[in-house]
Amino acid sequence: MSRTVILLLGLIALALLIFLCVRKHTPVIQDDIQTRASSVLSSVPTDWSNVAVDGRNVTLTGVAPTEALRDKAAEMAHTVPGVVSVDNQITVAKLMPVPVPAPEPAAIQSPYHSLFTKTTSGVVLSGVVPDEEHRKTLLKLAEEKFGTENVTDNLEIREGAPKGWSQVATSAITNLSLFNRGSASITETQIEISGEVKDGEAKNTIETELQKLLPDNFKVAFDLIVPQRAIEEIHPKPAQVTGSSCTEQFNEKLTGQVIHFSTDSAGVDESGLAVIDRILQFSAACPNSIIEVAGYADARGSDSYNMNLSKNRAQAIVDNLIKRGMRAERLKVVGYGEANPRSNNNTRKGQADNRRIEFSYLQEGE
Repeated sequence: MSRTVILLLGLIALALLIFLCVRKHTPVIQDDIQTRASSVLSSVPTDWSNVAVDGRNVTLTGVAPTEALRDKAAEMAHTVPGVVSVDNQITVAKLMPVPVPAPEPAAIQSPYHSLFTKTTSGVVLSGVVPDEEHRKTLLKLAEEKFGTENVTDNLEIREGAPKGWSQVATSAITNLSLFNRGSASITETQIEISGEVKDGEAKNTIETELQKLLPDNFKVAFDLIVPQRAIEEIHPKPAQVTGSSCTEQFNEKLTGQVIHFSTDSAGVDESGLAVIDRILQFSAACPNSIIEVAGYADARGSDSYNMNLSKNRAQAIVDNLIKRGMRAERLKVVGYGEANPRSNNNTRKGQADNRRIEFSYLQEGE
């Protein structure tokens, strides 16, 4: 047998021996890598990972809490002696969004309201004021006007007073001295003045002063009553006269007397108040008389609008007369709209003439 053949057979035998040796020891190596890899990964919180070994190749599976932990597991598997490759199949858990609690609804704040009341026994200050300094200022003012023992303090401090509130509150308390009894109610930017005043002069003073001092952002409403005795003091009650004499007095005092209005308005001006005084004088002399209060409008606007406006004007005059002591059953309210014009509606002067109240003496009542 030649040397070449002998050498070839020797190499084959050696390769077979090596194969058998490797085959025999592969499971041992694989188990060793499995053990080492599991041991290494157990040194960190990786209870979510699984290790599979195929020869010297490691496969990692599982669901990691974070991307960083996923990469850390693969890095540590590579450090195991004997590992040739690492197939990292670990996925990362999807984090559920943390629910954001809904904001609590804002507390509903009641309107900014203050109430100053004049009674027969004194003055009561209640409601809210913006701070302690304002509370002391208003109390001092009330005590100067009505006496310390006659002022009751029910005020509470709360921020949020509207612009100009201090000026309005001070004026309201000052004018309460002109009341027999009444109140000034301030709600946000609206002030309502109501009650019985001492006399007609006090009524005019209150309305004039508050209108003059009122900030632009405030509105005011008046509901003031002059007591009958005050009216009688200004206009002494004359002796009652007969029906025929009442007709003559009406013709003398009120024939041709007219109250005019601004466009779209039912407000009474100073000249209108003078006519109302004449009506009251006549009513005192003829307490059973019945008077028609007729309202008119100019020709602008629809028929229905003008009719309502004219009636509202007449009602405003009647309300004024009743507040000043005249009995409601002696007054008849009529609205004639744009009927019976006194002047040409094509001019401003003519329109102004036609926006009016006229009075008619109907009869003596019972």
